[in-house]
Amino acid sequence: MLRRLLAAVVAAAALPAAAQVVPAANYTDLWWNPNENGWGITITQHSSNQIWAIWYTYDPRQQDPSSPGAYKPLWINMPGG
Repeated sequence: MLRRLLAAVVAAAALPAAAQVVPAANYTDLWWNPNENGWGITITQHSSNQIWAIWYTYDPRQQDPSSPGAYKPLWINMPGG
């Protein structure tokens, strides 16, 4: 009985452990330039190294009828891996 237990412990220790991938850097944040109004980027990085980015700006070709002198917002999202 003790031999079986010892053999099981040795066999379990000999199995390779699953490596956990940790991102080298975490880029989750809001990115913008305060000197350039009207745009920015939101980046969300998951622990699996998946990144989701959303770029927000406005479309200078389309006036916003609800707000005179303003433009319609334009959102572009990019899921990636």
